[in-house]
Amino acid sequence: MGTPRESHTATLLQNGKVLVAGGFNEHDRYLSSAEIYDPASGSWSPTGGMSSARIRFSATLLPDGEVLAAGGSGRADADVYDPASGIWNPIGSMTTVRFAPTATLVGTGDLVVGGSGVSGEALASAEIGR
Repeated sequence: MGTPRESHTATLLQNGKVLVAGGFNEHDRYLSSAEIYDPASGSWSPTGGMSSARIRFSATLLPDGEVLAAGGSGRADADVYDPASGIWNPIGSMTTVRFAPTATLVGTGDLVVGGSGVSGEALASAEIGR
């Protein structure tokens, strides 16, 4: 990787490359940056950054090949990554701040479940977006 990071996501894209996004670095700085790993060449390359820095968020590959990043680091917003353009676009907010949620593709939407709320409380709620 070009940028050391932890608490990031890694998502296998439809073209066989891997999108690595967010996290934080050795200086405890939250990252909005993202990189693409190409296993065929063993190389890393930068790609567009998310609209805001995130750690411990969900990243889900959507049927159209885009990636939905939701929640994390006390956030209730979401971004969608377009691998064709390398650009992240903000798509709005969830109803609840979610730190470390899980997400599963359900039909044409993304089901975001649980996580921790603003005060660190465990959440027993879910929502479908996109």
